Amino acid sequence: MEARTGEGKLKKYELLCVLQPEVGEEGAAKMAEHIKGLVSRYEGEVEGVEHWGTRELSYPIKKKGSGYYLVLTYAGSGRTVSEVERALRIDDRVLRVMTVRRDEPRKGKRKGAGGATPPAGRPPHREASEEAGA
Repeated sequence: MEARTGEGKLKKYELLCVLQPEVGEEGAAKMAEHIKGLVSRYEGEVEGVEHWGTRELSYPIKKKGSGYYLVLTYAGSGRTVSEVERALRIDDRVLRVMTVRRDEPRKGKRKGAGGATPPAGRPPHREASEEAGA
């Protein structure tokens, strides 16, 4: 499915969900289906699901040293993001949730690409070797 265009365009998001380590593969698959249902209920479109498996955490979360990582990519509105996160934050199986907006590739030249001229009033950038010799 393609995201809508125009006024109601859906933005692309990536949701990282860290589950209790006891959930395991089977429980994580059920949780992924639950999250897909939440996204659909709030007019979003799931694009993909990745199971990263159980990994050690950098620091304990809710007295757990490891967690099962699940990553979903989807297109949705701001309401979709807030409702999905709200539902997951109150779920006991979830240790941590984080959603980030995925940037769309820009068309044309990137800002600061080679050959670009500096803004008015600023000297051009010099290499470190040039500065050492000056």
